[in-house]
Amino acid sequence: MRSILYDLYYGEISPAEQYQSTKEEYLRRSQERIARYKSFTKSLQPYQLKMFNQIIDDQYDLLPMEHADFFVQGFRLGAKMIMEIYNEEKPSAEE
Repeated sequence: MRSILYDLYYGEISPAEQYQSTKEEYLRRSQERIARYKSFTKSLQPYQLKMFNQIIDDQYDLLPMEHADFFVQGFRLGAKMIMEIYNEEKPSAEE
């Protein structure tokens, strides 16, 4: 079994690609969003639909960057927590 660090280095670990929510609320809200999207887009003229889809595509293009930043910030926070645990002064017997 290879280590997690090697898997991360060689690109074998990709949390964003492997993630799929199983939470009922997420699934319910996702289905509601899809239904609203379909209903809304049916009401648009072809040129409006094209413009709207471009806006949605632009937004989706930004998501990976946002998720990467969230991941890095979370990872750094976790590392800081570990450092704090290891650097914590041991209580003396007098306390």
